[in-house]
Amino acid sequence: MIDCAVVLHQGVFHLFSPDNGERLQPQNQPGQKSNIETGYHAISTDGLNFTRIEDVKVESNRNWLGCAVSDGKVITFWGTGTGIWRAISEDGKSWNLTNTPQLAGADPGAVVSPDGSWIVVATGPPRPGPPASV
Repeated sequence: MIDCAVVLHQGVFHLFSPDNGERLQPQNQPGQKSNIETGYHAISTDGLNFTRIEDVKVESNRNWLGCAVSDGKVITFWGTGTGIWRAISEDGKSWNLTNTPQLAGADPGAVVSPDGSWIVVATGPPRPGPPASV
């Protein structure tokens, strides 16, 4: 499991992580399984000890790589796909896709500003040229 997102919602911690299948390499290789639309889901009451429950699913080539935010009523998940996608859930198990502005990038992070609007940041493609020296 890599790149998990955890959110405290109605007294329960929910952990979501992409199901990368049996991939052992950073890129898909022939014969390797990838479950792009499936995410691991686990819950905890203390935020340390999690119990895996039924996987979460979302349609249309979307990945559970992103972040989860709770307003106390619903969890909003911002994820990676062909651009950034957004879905909401009351219980962390059943998800409804919502209208999302066309946003490029991957692995988004999001927060709600005081006026109720979203601030979303995401990674972009590698910059052209040789890697920078550190």
